[in-house]
This record gives sequence, C-alpha cells and structure tokens, in this order.
Amino acid sequence: ACTVWQRSLEVFRMMGLPVEEYEAEGSRYVYRTYHVAGFPAFTHDMSVSGTPSPAALIIGQDATERMLTARLAELGVRVERGRSATSVRQDDDRVITELTDADGTTTTIESAWLVAAQGPHSTVRDQAGVPWSTKRFPDTQLIQVDARVSGGLPGDPTHCHMFLGPNGSLGTAPLPDGRVRIYAGVTDNGLDGD
Repeated sequence: ACTVWQRSLEVFRMMGLPVEEYEAEGSRYVYRTYHVAGFPAFTHDMSVSGTPSPAALIIGQDATERMLTARLAELGVRVERGRSATSVRQDDDRVITELTDADGTTTTIESAWLVAAQGPHSTVRDQAGVPWSTKRFPDTQLIQVDARVSGGLPGDPTHCHMFLGPNGSLGTAPLPDGRVRIYAGVTDNGLDGD
C-alpha cells in the first residue's frame, strides 16, 4: 500500500484534496527496471502524459489515511478506528450493522448504505454473499522490509527495480525518507499466514 497511481491522484484532486502537499511527502515513481537473470536490464517509463501528476507516487499508507481523514473531518465526518463490523443485515431501506470495539463493547448503527473495505477477511463482504477467492503459491511467501541501503541501486532515486531469477524475485521501491522498500518472493519457511 505504498504506490498511488496517476489516476488516483487525479481523483484525489477532484475530491478537493491537497495533492501538491501530499506529493511533497512522497517519492516520485517514474521508472521500473527489470533485471531478469541471463538478460540485459530493461527499463520501463511508468510516467503518464497529459495529467497534472505524470509520475506515480510512493508514499506511506499512513500519509494517505491522514490526508483522507482530514478531508472527511472538513466535511463533518468522524473516522472511528479500532471497531469491527461483526454483523450486517439489510431491509428494504437501510443497513443495520453491529460494530464491536476492541474491548468487546457492541454498538448497532443504521445507515442508507455500507461499503465493504476490510480486505480478505471481511464480515461485510461475507454476509453480503460476495465471494473472495485466493490461491496460495505452494512453498512460496512474500516478505518485505523497509531499510536503509548502503551502496545504492542503479538509476536515479525515481527507479523501482525488479530482480527475477530461477529461485525467486526481489523488488525495491524508494521511500520518501531515504529508506528503500525491499520485497522478495522466497521459499516458504513453514510460517502460516495470509
């Protein structure tokens, strides 16, 4: 959740969000260089012309949430975190949702509509009967770390890299504070996770 593409930045502008300040917090993502074992490196220009934000943006999800939460507050909407939808039902003109706080306290709310945005483990989506299918890659897991890298990577700081070999993959993305996000597809070490 660190790449915000050009079209999303356009939508943010239409929503009246402070995109220029938001972009100043992030890193521009202009190029992806592919390093495939046995072949010369190939660089792809990821920029899009004809838009106020020709480069994608690499930025922490916390900055995106902060900007969206501030805009909602300007519109009179209060964001509540740490609550889960545990039960959802619908009648002809409303949705009744039971929310449970971390301490187990429950609250029932009624609304005209409800958006399921909980990811792969969604009570709302499950109770609405919307399927979510996943497929694990046997013996493979994806790990990532945000770290400072000594020695640098080829290309300028707007480059993301993808190294592909017969035993796995390694990707990099420049983060706003000088760190690099490093993610790798590696042999599964037996840890169970989604």
